[in-house]
Amino acid sequence: MSEITPKVTVYIVSHNYGAFLEQAIESVLRQRFDDWELILVDDRSSDNTAAIMEFYRGAPRVQLLPGEGRGLIPAANAVLRTARGRYLIRLDADDLFDENALLVLANYLDRRPDVAMVFPDYYLIDEKGIAYSNIRKESLAQMDHVQDTAPHGACTMMRVSVLREIGGYDETLTAQDGFYVWSRIKDRYKVRNVNLPLFYYRQHGANLSRDSARITMARQDIKRIACREMVGCGGLPVAAVIPCRQHYDFTPAVWREELGGRSLLDIAIAKCLSSSIFDKVAVTADSHDVLPHLDGYSDPRLVFVERSREFTLRSRPIADTLDAVAANLGLPETAVMVLCYPQAPFTTVDTLEESVNTLLMHDADSAFSATPVNVPLYRRGPHGMIRLNPSEIAVSDFNTVYKESREVFALRVKNLKRGSITGSKSICFPGPKERQVFIDSFEGLVLARSLAEKYGARR
Repeated sequence: MSEITPKVTVYIVSHNYGAFLEQAIESVLRQRFDDWELILVDDRSSDNTAAIMEFYRGAPRVQLLPGEGRGLIPAANAVLRTARGRYLIRLDADDLFDENALLVLANYLDRRPDVAMVFPDYYLIDEKGIAYSNIRKESLAQMDHVQDTAPHGACTMMRVSVLREIGGYDETLTAQDGFYVWSRIKDRYKVRNVNLPLFYYRQHGANLSRDSARITMARQDIKRIACREMVGCGGLPVAAVIPCRQHYDFTPAVWREELGGRSLLDIAIAKCLSSSIFDKVAVTADSHDVLPHLDGYSDPRLVFVERSREFTLRSRPIADTLDAVAANLGLPETAVMVLCYPQAPFTTVDTLEESVNTLLMHDADSAFSATPVNVPLYRRGPHGMIRLNPSEIAVSDFNTVYKESREVFALRVKNLKRGSITGSKSICFPGPKERQVFIDSFEGLVLARSLAEKYGARR
């Protein structure tokens, strides 16, 4: 190895992960590839992190950097300023490298100068280090033509020159550093993956990845920034549509039901009007009973669109209603519509806007919130039951089954001309699991009222 310019800079940032830190460091030292440097950052831990790192001070190729206690992303920028390697890769303090991780990933970037970022498959391990699942990402080059899912921030190898070109990491974010970099470079450089499991991703109670609210907010901020910077991303008409009907739900005019003294319709209207991205907010209903709910607002964007009683039948697709609304509002085929269901009172304004930003960022025909189904699903076949989703042992992004959460659905008006809301390129994004409630039963209404007392319905 060259003492002056190692090929790869590996860094580990630890904040109170002393229980796993030594294993992580040793997995770097055991690499079959030896042209690397290792930078260790103690982000002002209160456990034995500092003592463990101090043990490695003076070891060949190991450098210690003091942390500022401001979190992972500022620490990553400090490493980027110090890094001597051509390539940079982070190993989280609770994870482990396979012994061939650096060899395979560095060799890939050596052979592909057009690629700025490469990442591998991985194993999930429990707190004791026992592997229980293999997570596979289908080949970006050959199979994934949408490329709407970002790689892990950890164990993804990147060119230092590209990271410095984009100014490093955004320190206003508190998570999702890998998603941020990917969003900045994916349209300028190639991002690729290798179908070999090259690291062990530990799942335990203290994982940042379990902090879904923090991750969701960071992801929404990144999409907002990315969409704002894209040429032609803005400027399209965007209309929110709040569909209501008198019949065919579990109770007549479900939009009248109240949470915390406000009707579901009032909650939906206030939510949509609080966003600046909607040019129109249309309440479409088959009854004028909704009109008093609109009278309390002076915002000129809020309009009522009569809904045909025929279009409220369960046998009629929602596309028929949306097509009529688009015609009434004079929306061009390039416009975007966002379904905001009154029955989803806990959907946030940020989630509504995320649906639009996701659609535009990936040039999709539709985007909606969904969650992966982690319980076995079956269908009946000629010889009995056939499982639809994979076992937990081997999971691919192409065999994962998703369930629409019915929080929000964004679509292009052009889809409606073909009688579809999805279009040919439909993508999903994860919604915050804690408050995904769609009121389609009396039990759901009771649950929503209980949650409203705890959290409050979202404006």
